[in-house]
Amino acid sequence: MGAPFTGHDGPVRAVAVAEVEGRPVVVSGSGDESVRVWDLATGAPVGAPFTGHDGPVLAVAVAEVEGRPVVVSGSDDRSVRVWDLATGAPVGAPFTGHDGPVWAVAVAEVAGRPVVVSGSGDRSVRVWDLATGAPVGAPFTGHDDWVRAVAVAEVAGRPVVVSGSEDRSVRVWDLATGAPVGRRSPGHDDWVRAVAVAELAGRPVVVSGSDDRSVRVWDLATGAPVGAPLTGHDGPVWAVAVAEVAGRPVVVSGSGDRSVRVWDLATGAPVGAPFTGHDGPVLAVAVTELEGRPVVVSGSDDASVRVWDLATGAPVGAPFTGHDGWVRAVAVAEVAGRPVVVSGSGDRSVRVWDLATGAPVGAPLTGHDGPVVAVAVAEVAGRPVVVSGSGDRSVRVWDLATGAPVGAPFTGHDAPVRALAVAELEGRSVVTRGAATWCS
Repeated sequence: MGAPFTGHDGPVRAVAVAEVEGRPVVVSGSGDESVRVWDLATGAPVGAPFTGHDGPVLAVAVAEVEGRPVVVSGSDDRSVRVWDLATGAPVGAPFTGHDGPVWAVAVAEVAGRPVVVSGSGDRSVRVWDLATGAPVGAPFTGHDDWVRAVAVAEVAGRPVVVSGSEDRSVRVWDLATGAPVGRRSPGHDDWVRAVAVAELAGRPVVVSGSDDRSVRVWDLATGAPVGAPLTGHDGPVWAVAVAEVAGRPVVVSGSGDRSVRVWDLATGAPVGAPFTGHDGPVLAVAVTELEGRPVVVSGSDDASVRVWDLATGAPVGAPFTGHDGWVRAVAVAEVAGRPVVVSGSGDRSVRVWDLATGAPVGAPLTGHDGPVVAVAVAEVAGRPVVVSGSGDRSVRVWDLATGAPVGAPFTGHDAPVRALAVAELEGRSVVTRGAATWCS
C-alpha cells in the first residue's frame, strides 16, 4: 500500500509497529547498523536514524519505560540497546553479556517490572531489566544451536518465554524463574516446511509439516508433542491446513508424494484414503466451503489446481489448468458473492478461478519478475484485494475484482518473499512479509 519506505543502506532484518504522539509508526532494524522510524500513514522518516550498534540490527521491539515509548534492538554486535522512540536518544548503556549475535528480542513484565527477553547465537535466552539494563537471573540454557526466535505468553496465569532454535526444537521457560516448562520437544528430523494453528480439546496447538515426511502436533503452551507423529506420506510435507469434518477437527496435508491426506487431529489416525490425481508434488493446500460442503483446494508442481470433497476425497470437477509453472500458493475468497480460488505460480502470475466451475475469472495478474510463492486475500477500503509475494523480492497488491494493481510494489527484501500475513493496524489493513533465509 503506497510506495516503499526507502533510506536504509542494507537489508531490513526486523520491523515492529508502535505509536508516537498519537500517530502510528513503523520501526525498522537494518544491516546498515541503524534503527529507523517511519510514519506508517505517509512513509516519511520520523527523525534521524538511531545509530550506535557496531553490527547489523537483527531484531527490534517496542515497549514503555516510565510512561515513555522506547525501542529495544538486538544486534550482531552481541548487544541489546534501548532508545527513546520520540527522540532517538539512547536510554542507558547497552545490555551486554551474550557471546553471539542477538537474533530476537521481546518485552514482557515480571513482578510488575518491564523486562527484555533476548535470544542469541550463543544458544541462550537472557532476561534483562528494561529500566536498568541489569540481567535478571541466569541465562536460560539448553538449546544446542542458535536461538532464532523468542516470544512471551501466559500459561496457567504465569508468564512464559517460548524460544525456537536451529536445533529444530521449541522450548518453553518460566519467565520468573528460568526453569523449563514441560519437556523439550524433540523436533522434526528435517526442515519444517509448513505450520498451522488450531484448537484441540480447548487448548491451542501447532501443526507442522516437514521434509522428514511427517506431520506433528504440538501443545502451543508447553511445546510438548501431542500424540505420535502423523506418518504415511512418502515425500516431504509441503503444506498443512486445519478444518472440521462432521464436527471433528482434521489436518489436511500436501506432500511431495503427489497426494493430499486428511488426519483426525485428536487421534492422529488417517481419515479415508489419500487424495490422488496430481502428477507432481502437492505444494499448497487450503480449505473452504462449496455449496455447504467442505472442500480442499490444492496446488501442485504439475501446474494445476484441484478441488476435492473433504469428507469423501472425491475430485470436484476437473483440474483448473492455465498456469505454465508449478502452483506454490493457493488462497480462497469471495467476489461478487461467488467463491473463488487465488493461485500463485512459477510462471510469475497470479490467477483467479471460479471455485464452482473452474473457469478463470479475468486475465492473469502479471507484473512480478519472479515466481509467485505466497498469496493472501484481504480487504482495503471495502474492496477485496490479493496480496502476492514473489521470488523477485517484492510484494504486490491487486484488486481482486478487476485484477488491476493497487499502488506500487512493496520492495526492500534482499531474498524471495516466501510468506505473507494480513492484519489490521489502527483500523487499516497491513501486510507482514517474510523473506527466505537459507542456512547451511
